[in-house]
Amino acid sequence: MDLLIPLNESRRRMEMYPAYYFTDSPDKYYYGIIIYTTLCTIFAMSVFVASDTILIYSVQHVCGLLALAGYLTEIESAYAINLFVQVGVVIISFTITLFQAATVSFNMETYHYFGFAISQFVHIFFLTVQGQFVINLQDSIYIKTYETCWYRGNVKTQALFVMIQRRNLTPPQLTAGGLIELNLDTFAEVVKVCVSYCTVLRST
Repeated sequence: MDLLIPLNESRRRMEMYPAYYFTDSPDKYYYGIIIYTTLCTIFAMSVFVASDTILIYSVQHVCGLLALAGYLTEIESAYAINLFVQVGVVIISFTITLFQAATVSFNMETYHYFGFAISQFVHIFFLTVQGQFVINLQDSIYIKTYETCWYRGNVKTQALFVMIQRRNLTPPQLTAGGLIELNLDTFAEVVKVCVSYCTVLRST
């Protein structure tokens, strides 16, 4: 500053922003005040940055969910045959593994069959739970639209809410080849079928 606007006297020390620090000689604690104001400024900026970041993340997350719902049919068409084959193979292999584990005498080989059975059990769970995620998302949309104060809106707004709720009565579902719906009910049914097949094979 002295190069641009020279003075004939000592220049007064400037503060970042005006504040009262309960001291009669702020120049004596000038560097401490500078450190304090700098930390306060950084803290305040961090709060705003964190708040804006959370807002951006939330908006993008919601947009991603909406985009996923819009491309649900494309996802199903791309994975329909693959999921159908995987579910069929898992049912057959899981049944055979349970049958082998139930018929062989208890030895080290039994642990191998149990390991295979657990891995196939987890595999079919992860296949079916993806469809359950879609159903849960659709249910949450229905509940949120139902719990809003839709009755306070005008007639057109109320009609839109009715259309949304009627559409959500038939939620989109991921299926395996269009024949097997992927959800937790299907997971329970698949496990039940595998155990039934294993029982039939063991009784013959």
